[in-house]
This record gives sequence, structure tokens and C-alpha cells, in this order.
Amino acid sequence: MGENMFAKISKKTIFCAAIGTTLEWYDFTVFIYIAPLLSKLFFPSEDKLVSIISTFGVFTAGYLMRPLGGIILGNLGDKIGRKKVLILSVWLMAVPMVIITFLPTYDTIGIYAVLILTLARMLQGFSVGGEYTGVLVMLLEQAQPENRGFIASWGTCVSGSGVLLSSLVVALTTGFLGDQTMLQLGWRIPFAIGILIAAFSLVMQFQMKESPHFEKIKKEGKISKRPAWDALKKYPGKIFIVFCLTGYLGIAYYMVAAFLPTYLTLVLHYPHEESLILTTVIAALYAFSAPLWGKLSDKVGRKPLMLGGTLFFIFFGYPVFKMFASGNIVYAYIAALLLMTAVTAFTAAFVSSVNELFPTNERFSGMSIGYNIGNAALGGTAPLVSTLLISLTGNAVAPCYYLIIGGILILFVIGSMKETAGKPLAEY
Repeated sequence: MGENMFAKISKKTIFCAAIGTTLEWYDFTVFIYIAPLLSKLFFPSEDKLVSIISTFGVFTAGYLMRPLGGIILGNLGDKIGRKKVLILSVWLMAVPMVIITFLPTYDTIGIYAVLILTLARMLQGFSVGGEYTGVLVMLLEQAQPENRGFIASWGTCVSGSGVLLSSLVVALTTGFLGDQTMLQLGWRIPFAIGILIAAFSLVMQFQMKESPHFEKIKKEGKISKRPAWDALKKYPGKIFIVFCLTGYLGIAYYMVAAFLPTYLTLVLHYPHEESLILTTVIAALYAFSAPLWGKLSDKVGRKPLMLGGTLFFIFFGYPVFKMFASGNIVYAYIAALLLMTAVTAFTAAFVSSVNELFPTNERFSGMSIGYNIGNAALGGTAPLVSTLLISLTGNAVAPCYYLIIGGILILFVIGSMKETAGKPLAEY
């Protein structure tokens, strides 16, 4: 494939994939930023902490569906193509958004509101299980060996853009309407905006071109008949590496992106609007700096960035959480920016490194299985575990111990890996 052809395909694919991935992560994370309101509307309780735990329980339910979505959609992606699965995932995300937008609250239909909300989140989790790994595979397979880190990191950039957009929409809606109006009706507006994004996303996804690597193995008749099963049978060690790295990265990421807004507002009593603005700032850092870290991983390798991020969590996890607990908003900003910088550096190297472990005919499946089980078991439970740690210990900095202990263990996993930067992709 010539350089000109590569440039043409990658730019169009990045743009089309960006719309779908932005939608997925907007829809999936807007729930997080509305969580303080949802806890009152769907889980009324005398104890605020009980309401928060219940809300994060629904958030976790969505994550528990990600492995199933990853296995089924990843298997399909290796059999029928990356593009078709990415289009399907947009439909699977859009339907729950419609349901949540018009869902009556607990006061109107009681426990049925909770059940419907949980089912909608589970369908969203199923969708994300295949979409994010699919777009990472799609981007990686457009790139040349010398810039795979940079191209794949755009998956992080566009997912971060979805998080940023959801944070920004909730912050602006809250600022314009006020907390009382948000509680009555305004909370539905961010979900309704997701429906509009979905419609535009579907139009763009149909214009996306299929991965040239997938087209190559299809032409050669090398498509696996049972890709998910074959990946599990042939690459259990590699899937375990993806599981470990994803799980730990998920703990770090969701502690900052998902847990932090509620932690600052309801545990440390920062103003709700301040926590939303802070979350928007760190989401912007994550989205816009990811390609720079991805480019650096092409120069220095994937392992140095993952090791650097992990060492930061180990040695600075406690001081950073003490800064949050200080009650000083300036310290909270500094702490959040430091944490998110380490998360972004790790992520930008991770997204290419784990995809480079697998051959093309089982890449989507192998990546999806390890990634989504790791996220469900560890990453998606991070907000819930963090809240429980505070509840059990009465210590506002207790979540940092989860980050530190996990970091010590993950050093051994990173140390066992071979460097993959700049090496050709295996096809089958």
C-alpha cells in the first residue's frame, strides 16, 4: 500500500470512526456526570452514600455486559468485518439513549424505573464492549509500523472527546438551568442530545472504508471460522496480559473520570459546578494530549510510557488524594491534572501495544475478550469499590490504596512483555 493511499484512507477512517466513538463515549459517560441527580431520582434514600452506591451499581451493571458484547461483537468483527460491527454498535447505543431520555422516575413508576434504567445501561455496556476495541483495531490496521502508536492513539482522542463533550454538555446545562430545574426535567437534555449525535453518526459510519488488513485476509481466504474460540485457545497468555493491563488502567481512568465528580461533590463537599468544570478540563487534557503521547510511544517504545504511568500511581497516589481531601480547589485541579496526565501517557501506549499482540484474523476477538473482561472485573467496578472503601474506613483518601497495590502488581506484567513498537503486524 503506497504512502498516498495510506494517508487518504487513514484520514477518512479516523474522521468517520471519530463520530461513532465520540457518540459511544458521550452516551456511556453522560450517565456518570448526571449520577448525583440520578441517585436522587431513581434511588431515593436517607443516606446519600447509599444512593451513590446504588447509582454506581447500575453503572457497574453496564460494565458487566461488556465482556459479552466484546466476545460476540469481536467474533463478528473478525468474521464479517470491522465496519459492519461498528455500525451495529451505534444502533445498540442509540436505542438505550431513547429509553433513558423518556424514562419516568422512581416517584412515577417505582421499581420499574430502576429495572428499565439498569437494562438500558446493560445494553449500552454490550455495545461499548465491541465498539471501542473495534475502532482501535480499525485505526491500527490503517497505519504503517513507524506510526501505529500515533494513529491508534486517535481512538483515545476521540473517546476522550466523547467524555469531554458529555462533561461539557452537563456542565453548561447545569449552569444555565440550575440544580433545581436539572432535577425536575433538565437531566433529560444531555441524553436527548445523544440521540441527535447517534443519527449523524450513522450517516458517517456508512461512509467509512473497511480495514485493508481485513480485506487482505478475506481475499486470501484466511478468515477464522471461530475467531473468539481460536483466540482463547491459541493466545490465553496474551489475553491475560490485556486483561491485567486493561483492568489496572480502568481502575486509574475511572477513578479520575467517573468517580471524581461524585467524590468531590458528595464526599468532599466541593460545589457541584466546580467539580463539573474540573472534570471538563481533565477530559480535554486526556482527549487532546493522547496523540502526542502516542507519537512519543512510536519513538521510545510502548513499555517506557506504561511503566512511567504506573510508577507515578504508586509513588504519588497518596499525595494526590491528600490534595483532593484538602478542600482547596486549586490543589484539586493540580491533583486531577497530574493523575490524568499519567493515565493518558499509559493509555496512548497501551492501545497500540495490546493490539499488536494478536494477528489480524483474531485481533478483534483477542483484544475484545481481554479488554472487556478486564474493564468489567476491575475498571468498571472502580467507582463502586472506591465508594465502599470510603464507607468502610471513613477515610477520604482510601481509594488511593486500590491504585497503589494494583500498580505494584502490574509492574510485573509490563516487565514480562516484549516491545512491539515499529514491528510488522502478524496477519494470521
